[in-house]
Amino acid sequence: MIVEHEKDTFFFEKENLHNYLSSLTVYSKYRNHPTLSSEDIRLHSFSLLSSLLRNKYTFTIDYKGQCQALVSIQHVKWDSSHFNMPMARIFIFSCENINPNALGDCIMYAVKKYSELHGCKHYSVDVDIDNYCVLNVLIGLGFEIMDFKKTFSSSFIEKIPSYERFLNRVRQYNSNDESRVLELIDNAGFETRYTRDRYLNSRLSSGVYTEWMLSLINMFPDHRNA
Repeated sequence: MIVEHEKDTFFFEKENLHNYLSSLTVYSKYRNHPTLSSEDIRLHSFSLLSSLLRNKYTFTIDYKGQCQALVSIQHVKWDSSHFNMPMARIFIFSCENINPNALGDCIMYAVKKYSELHGCKHYSVDVDIDNYCVLNVLIGLGFEIMDFKKTFSSSFIEKIPSYERFLNRVRQYNSNDESRVLELIDNAGFETRYTRDRYLNSRLSSGVYTEWMLSLINMFPDHRNA
């Protein structure tokens, strides 16, 4: 049974909420982090799932008082503004023995509902590479893999070796460097999930990381080197 969860009307006592969400498998990107415990990761996953339940566009498959799958859709503000079209992100979680057809029906039901209200025709999903069930369901629904993300972590952050000599000179960044930075970005020519997406404007797709780099540079004016 697919259940719709309206914003601000879905509440549980904390103990009951833990029980309701306990069947869901969360492939946390922090699961191999060297400084985080399994309890840290569990609490982070619980916080994510419980926050999604409060989203207006969240749908679940329930069975005997437990959540078997959760699909939540959120508006992506920056992407929608940049590409001048409604764009959204889907969050998908399921139990290990979920029926793939039922999960696919829940995803399409959520997309249909959201599209009817917001006219959205572009959806993106982040799925862990080990989550074969969700990957296969999405591919079966017509989704395509556009990019792979890698998360790097280290427990030696306070033990970074110092270098006495560099082959290049490091200096403070200044406003005159902006044109050179833009030139470097243009010449880099690296592919992204935006440039691989044939449904997006290619010129705007190429400009995503140019804007991202400039905003990053201007965000921390006192911590810029060139």
